[in-house]
Amino acid sequence: DEQVAEQAGAVVKLGNPSPLNAPYPLVTIRPPLQPQPGRRHVMVHGFVNAAGRFQGLRVLGKADPQTEEWRVGQLRRAEIQDSLKDRKGAIETYKEIIKHCPNDLNALNNVAYLLVTGDPQSWRPKEALDYARRLQPLVPRDLAGAALLDTIGWVYYQNNDFAAAAAALEDSLGLDSGPGNLAGYLHLGQTYAKLQ
Repeated sequence: DEQVAEQAGAVVKLGNPSPLNAPYPLVTIRPPLQPQPGRRHVMVHGFVNAAGRFQGLRVLGKADPQTEEWRVGQLRRAEIQDSLKDRKGAIETYKEIIKHCPNDLNALNNVAYLLVTGDPQSWRPKEALDYARRLQPLVPRDLAGAALLDTIGWVYYQNNDFAAAAAALEDSLGLDSGPGNLAGYLHLGQTYAKLQ
């Protein structure tokens, strides 16, 4: 485990075999020191097994849920699960983060988004609305907040509350009206079409 912890400082490192004697290469990716709300990041370290599922290393499992290391590690785990199309796993990991860190902007945003996008098995717009409503009063008034408000607006849209969707999406574009918020323009156009 110490070897894994030492390798965590690398930007991207592939080792073979994994220090846990797994037959698959170790993947180590250094996360940003301050994850930005509304942005997707990658896992700290782990490996992908034969079934294509991400396996977190024991180092993460030992972390105390009250620590920043645990929170960041779990965010990375959920994002890798999502990138591997394991939406169910990602949703459960985000919910676990929210259980211990109820105001985590990344977890609230991403679980709400996953519950209204993608495969029908994870489609739960009413549940997503609960997370979006918890997120809304926490949104910072900056570019990261624009991405969060886009998710909130899209969740309202998926729940047929087009007036609330328009308000959140307009707020999103008020914070970021540039090319970085193209999804906000698309979502607001779709919402306006429903309001007519």
